[in-house]
Amino acid sequence: MKNITKILSEEHQNILKVIDVILYECEQMENGKQINSSFFNDVIFFIKNYADGFHHAKEEDIFI
Repeated sequence: MKNITKILSEEHQNILKVIDVILYECEQMENGKQINSSFFNDVIFFIKNYADGFHHAKEEDIFI
């Protein structure tokens, strides 16, 4: 079984991948692409549920 720091590190990598996609989408909008509200709704859901609700909650349970 993986140790907890390895799991948390992998979860951080997932969050960073989503941030990369967000930045790409923002660059596309700066170049004239219309806002994709469905994409941003999905991003908000991901941040609320995965990043804050799952990952950060796990960190707080372990490290605080």
